[in-house]
Formats: sequence, structure tokens, C-alpha cells
Amino acid sequence: MRRTGHHPSVTALLLITDRPEGGGCTPLPGGLTVGQAHVVLAHEVEAGDLWIADFPDGESGVRESDHFEFPVTAQPRPYGSYCDRSCESCEDETGDATDAAVLYLILGRDEDGTCLDAFRNEPVLIIRAAEIP
Repeated sequence: MRRTGHHPSVTALLLITDRPEGGGCTPLPGGLTVGQAHVVLAHEVEAGDLWIADFPDGESGVRESDHFEFPVTAQPRPYGSYCDRSCESCEDETGDATDAAVLYLILGRDEDGTCLDAFRNEPVLIIRAAEIP
């Protein structure tokens, strides 16, 4: 199934796809489906939301959802507040810490303890915590 997503701050067409079946992604927990997901900007994610995909830049103004192998229970924090900027993700960020703190938001950590970041104003695909059984 494909459907379009929308956020008033995003001019690109956001294409929401089903999670890949098989070896690509684990099923969403508790019988949740992509149909329950919402497009929000990273800074609109709230603690407990389930972050399931982002929208990489695409061609011709279309951005297709890129589903994570494992959904992430969001715990949004300012850049640099989960680790001392020494994890793999934070080491890779360019620019000084002040720029990173303004541009990025850490939405959670993966199973290896690496911070998972997003640009504050980038669209992401989530299921709101209130909708999770």
C-alpha cells in the first residue's frame, strides 16, 4: 500500500509505503500498522512515540518513506544530551557542537547505544504513543 503524507511545513510530496516484509524490517509491535502513522517534523516527536521511518531527499520533489529495521521508541533530547558526543553518530556530525545543537535533535538510541538523530525540521513517520496498545 502506498499513500501520501502531508505536513504544512514540507513542500515535497511524502510517499508513505508499507514496511518491507521478510528480512528487511521487524513487524510493528502490538498489531500496529503503517496506516496508523503520522507525518510530523522531528521537533514535534514526543516521548513514547514510535519512530518508524524517515524521508530521505528524493528526486523530482518526492520523498519516499525509508523504514527502520527496528522501530524506535522516541525519547527526544537536545543534541549531545544522551552521550558525550562520543558515539558513532555524534562523532560523524560535522561543524561545532553549537551548530549541531541548533540543527539536530536526538530522537532515541539504537540497540548498540548509538544516538539516532534527525534534523529538527525534517519530516519523520511516527505512531503516537497514545495509539500504542
